[in-house]
Amino acid sequence: MAYLLDDEAPFDSRQVSEPSPRYEFNEVLGAGGMGHVYRAWDTQEHRDVAVKLFSSSGSADLITRREREIVLLTALSHPNIVDVRDAGTTLTADVGCRFMVMEYMESGTLQNRLGRGPLDASFVASVGLQMADALAYLHARSIAHLDVKPGNILLSEERRSEHQVLAKLSDFDIARYVGDASADEEVILGTASYLSPEQALGEPVAAASDIYSLGLVLLEALTGHREYEGTEEQVAVARLLRDPAIPENLPLEWRQLLAAMTTRDASGRPAADEVARRLRGILSPTGSGRAGRDALGRRARRGLRSLFTRPALVSC
Repeated sequence: MAYLLDDEAPFDSRQVSEPSPRYEFNEVLGAGGMGHVYRAWDTQEHRDVAVKLFSSSGSADLITRREREIVLLTALSHPNIVDVRDAGTTLTADVGCRFMVMEYMESGTLQNRLGRGPLDASFVASVGLQMADALAYLHARSIAHLDVKPGNILLSEERRSEHQVLAKLSDFDIARYVGDASADEEVILGTASYLSPEQALGEPVAAASDIYSLGLVLLEALTGHREYEGTEEQVAVARLLRDPAIPENLPLEWRQLLAAMTTRDASGRPAADEVARRLRGILSPTGSGRAGRDALGRRARRGLRSLFTRPALVSC
């Protein structure tokens, strides 16, 4: 579910019963097949929160995914995974409705940023590093996210970490344990433009699928161009026929990393902790500190300006 403002999403406060008097609902942040996400005010903690109000109807599969997301997220604790602060059941129009209360990330999503065009290489490396750290944490617990995309990467400008902006992975409604025998591999889950080849084929998926998706996200952030576009069928087939086009003008370390992450052979992709290690090296190519990051940003900007006709890169 996108964590974006959605002007088309329905919102009528008269139709929503709050999980408890503790939360005062405001606008809709996003909507999807699993339900709606609202910005709400926590009257006890005196802060904004995001409340995911799950649909009260749905198939047995949707109910299973809903409960799995609640159980998974409430059990996880990582600085780059969205925090869950409350969960339960409330009544909406006299029907029991499951809800989950999460931290509110005031700067929206990476998808918001991509609307401005290509992003600064050091910013992309920083966000990618944080996502790789989150995936390493998940994969060590045999959990595959399976829907890594810009709309599921939340951002906060609050200086709560060493990075320019804090990034957190969200939306675990199709996450699953690797090797889960109950999972129906024939059902293709995920977002078409970011599926791994094995997801597109309906084959068994593992941690490497998340690495492929993250590679496409980083490539899009650097170029301002989504690699696979078209109908769901077109983009699913395209990745089976060709690897992503990685611009020659990107620095060598970026080209090598992105090529490894997006190889069609899942066994050839680096593990998440290796991706994180290499991104740390990209952030500090000559040691540590801002000078190395600025040098990388200048190199990437020079190359991308010569390749794309978009305006100058946004400095984030």
